[in-house]
Amino acid sequence: MQDERFADLESVKSQLRSLRRDHQSKSATYDALSRAPISSRDAKIGTINRRIGFIEQSLVNLQERIDLANKYDAMVTERDTLNATIARLDDGIKAIVARQDRRKREAYTQIANLTLDFLRRDTGTQDDFVNPKLLQFSFGDDAVFVDGKSNFAASSLVVLKNSFHLAMMIASLNDNKFTLPRFMMFDNIEDKGMRPDRSHNFQSIISNASAQATTKHQIIFTTSMLNPDLKDSGHLVGPEYSKENKTLNIQ
Repeated sequence: MQDERFADLESVKSQLRSLRRDHQSKSATYDALSRAPISSRDAKIGTINRRIGFIEQSLVNLQERIDLANKYDAMVTERDTLNATIARLDDGIKAIVARQDRRKREAYTQIANLTLDFLRRDTGTQDDFVNPKLLQFSFGDDAVFVDGKSNFAASSLVVLKNSFHLAMMIASLNDNKFTLPRFMMFDNIEDKGMRPDRSHNFQSIISNASAQATTKHQIIFTTSMLNPDLKDSGHLVGPEYSKENKTLNIQ
C-alpha cells in the first residue's frame, strides 16, 4: 500500500509539474498579450499628455503675447493721442506766440509813430528831432533810440522821455487792447535847463493830444512856466505860485 501511495504521489507530482509548466507558459503568454497593449497605450497617452502640456504652455505663451500685444496697442494708441495733443498744444502755443508777436509789433509801432510825431513838433532845438525816421525802444533796457542814437542834450532827453510816455498814453486811448491805465502824470517836463518856449510847446503838444482823444482819460502835468494859451483853458487846478504867492502861505 505504501508503494502504491508513492506511485500515486509521483504521478500527482508529474501532473503538478505539467500543470505548472502549462501555467507558466500561459502566464507568459498572458503577460505578453497584456503588457504589449498597455505599454503602447501608455506610450500614446504619454505622448498625448506631453502634447497637451506643450499645447497648454503654447497657449499660455500665446496669451502672454496677446496681452503684451494688447498693452502695446493700448500704449501706441495712448502715444498717438498724446502726440496729437502735444501737436495741437504746440500749434496753439505757436499761434498764441504769433498773435502776441503781431500784437506787440502793432503796439510798438503805434508808440513809435506817436513818439516820432511828437518829436517832430518840438521847437527844432535838437536837429535829430526835426525829421526823425526810426524810433526804437526797450522796456527791459530802459532805453529809447532815435535813428540809432540815444545820446542827446539833457533838455532833449527830457523831451524824448516825456514824448515817449505821452505816446504810450495816447496809444492806449486809441487802441482798446492796451492795458495801460488811462492816466498819466508828468512832473518833470522842465528838468535839465528847459527853456520856456520849449516847455510851452510841449505843454501844447500834451493839451492838443488830450483834446483829440475820444476816450475818457486824465493827464496831469506840473509846470513853473505855464503856457499863456492854457491860462483860460479851464484845465488849471489850483493857483499859480510866484514870489508874491508862495506855496506856503503862513500868516
